[in-house]
Amino acid sequence: FNKENERFYERYYQGQPLEDNEYYFTIDFLREYFNCEKKYPQTGDFINRIIEISVNAINSNTEGVMRVSFEKIKNGRKIEAILFRVYSLWEKIEEHGITL
Repeated sequence: FNKENERFYERYYQGQPLEDNEYYFTIDFLREYFNCEKKYPQTGDFINRIIEISVNAINSNTEGVMRVSFEKIKNGRKIEAILFRVYSLWEKIEEHGITL
């Protein structure tokens, strides 16, 4: 993980949960949190360089224990927020009553 990936991973625990596995963050909040307001002023660049890379790093480095996906929330053509969905293998195991 690089610094942004670690911050992203830590931040998911501090998100505003909508449901058990959904976290909603505005683009402005995420830019400020990652200190990228000036580095990636274009939303598309920010999503490609920070969000997608962080999500891919988490998915490839958690060895199937955790899976993260995201959805862009738009108002018209403008992307205003990101909805993250976090899935845990352990939750699935518990759901089905499997003991290890």
